[in-house]
Amino acid sequence: KPKIGNATNSEQTEPLGALPHGLSFIDTMFTGTDSSVEAGAKAKAAANTNTSTSNEHREHRRTKEDLKKLLAEQQSIFENTIVGVALVTDSIISKCNQSFAIMFDYSRDEVVGMPLRLLYPSDKIFAASSSENHALLKQDGYFISDAQLKRRTGTLFWTNSSVTALDRDDPALGA
Repeated sequence: KPKIGNATNSEQTEPLGALPHGLSFIDTMFTGTDSSVEAGAKAKAAANTNTSTSNEHREHRRTKEDLKKLLAEQQSIFENTIVGVALVTDSIISKCNQSFAIMFDYSRDEVVGMPLRLLYPSDKIFAASSSENHALLKQDGYFISDAQLKRRTGTLFWTNSSVTALDRDDPALGA
């Protein structure tokens, strides 16, 4: 039995406390059999987990903020360039900037969702151009061409287009 204070070997002393199964205080400290020690270890593990989770949340929030900033920058470039830019999917204009709409004398709301065919002078010219352009997109992932297109008023004008597939392996996803 452990001794308290200045007790000598010949003196009998009481245990430091009543511990389950006859364990001494020292046994409890090193083996972790005391529930307070176990609770302390669990609390420490939980604190480490909470710190890790908190760091992950901060990093996720920072990454999300960075992506939001990057998207805003790209959107600003897309909107403010003087060059007409459009995303065409399955021969339908799915997105465009204001410069593209103005070039054809339309509002952006009128152009988005419009068949690309309506910007060509005729069905024959559109079919020939589409066939050639799709082949180039599939082969090279891009093409550059000069084409005569049509404004809302019917006025024809020449354009120089540089077109790149969003996914070279699947040009149908858009260009």
